[in-house]
Amino acid sequence: MIAASYLQANNPSSTATGAINNGGDKNFLAERLRIFGAGINYTIGSATLGFAYTNTNVTQPLSSGYVGPITPPAGSTLSSLRFQNFEVNGKYQFTPAFFVGAMYTYTRADFNATTGKLHPNYQTIGLLADYNLSKRTDLYLQGAYQHVGGDKTQTVLDVAYVPGAADVSSNSNQLVVRAAIRHKF
Repeated sequence: MIAASYLQANNPSSTATGAINNGGDKNFLAERLRIFGAGINYTIGSATLGFAYTNTNVTQPLSSGYVGPITPPAGSTLSSLRFQNFEVNGKYQFTPAFFVGAMYTYTRADFNATTGKLHPNYQTIGLLADYNLSKRTDLYLQGAYQHVGGDKTQTVLDVAYVPGAADVSSNSNQLVVRAAIRHKF
C-alpha cells in the first residue's frame, strides 16, 4: 500500500474557529504550516514492513501545542523551522489476537534564525505489544525513547519530547512506557 498527503494551513492555531484551532487541535502557532507526507507498507505473510517520510515547514513559528513557546536566544528571530522525518516500522502478527510492532524515526530539523541555521536531530524508537481479549477489549504495553542531538538552538527544541508524555524532558533524553486495558464502545 502506498499513500501520500499534503496540508497547508495559513495562520494555524491563531483563533478558536479556524481549521486548526487554538484549543485541542493546536499544532504550531505560526504564519504558515505546510506538511507533506508519503509512506509505503508491504505485507509478507504475518509480517508488515513500512517506510514513511514527512516534511514539515513552519514559517514564522512562535510556539507549538506540544512543547510550548519556541523563543530563540536574545537578539535572534526565528524565521522558519523544517522537520524531515524518516521512519522504518514493522509489525508481526503472531496469532489473530496478538501482534508486536516496532519503529525507528530519524528527524533532521532546520532551525533558521537571524543568527544562522542550526540542525538539531531527534532519534526515536518505539515498541508495542497488543493482545485482544475480545473484539472490543485489548491489553497493550507500549514504550518509546527519544534522544536529541546535533546543534543546540538554546530553545525548548533542545530537550526530548515523546508525544503523549506529560511534558517535555529536562534533558536530551526521554523514555515513556504505558501499560493499558482498552475497551472500545
